[in-house]
Amino acid sequence: MRLTLVLGARDPSVLAQISSENLNRFLSFHPALYELLLRELVAQYNVFCGTIRLLGLDTSVQHRLARLLLYWCDANGETAHDGVRISVAMTHEEIGQFIGASRETVTRVISGFRERRLIEIHGATILVPDLANLALFATA
Repeated sequence: MRLTLVLGARDPSVLAQISSENLNRFLSFHPALYELLLRELVAQYNVFCGTIRLLGLDTSVQHRLARLLLYWCDANGETAHDGVRISVAMTHEEIGQFIGASRETVTRVISGFRERRLIEIHGATILVPDLANLALFATA
């Protein structure tokens, strides 16, 4: 059995490929690395579970998109006097692929969010003026 380690990589990549036997032997000599490896695996597992919860619990595209925006605010948002700003480098089509919706549906939902004043869009930056209001919408 071979284990492929991908630690902290943003894109899929192979850093090392080693047999389970060699990995176990190596970790027995370096217990501190064993703990680091375990923490990284737990962190990746938690991200995976969070993504499943984010996308898999609701059939509504509006709720999935609202949850995604909340996640981005929490993970990368910059708090400003007028709300939380997030830079989005994804197209509507890419967002749709991520949340399981068409580009057209994402565009329509974003327009609805703007009309409800849940978000403002300035180029590639989305402003969420009231996180609590978006969170209420996401759970409604």
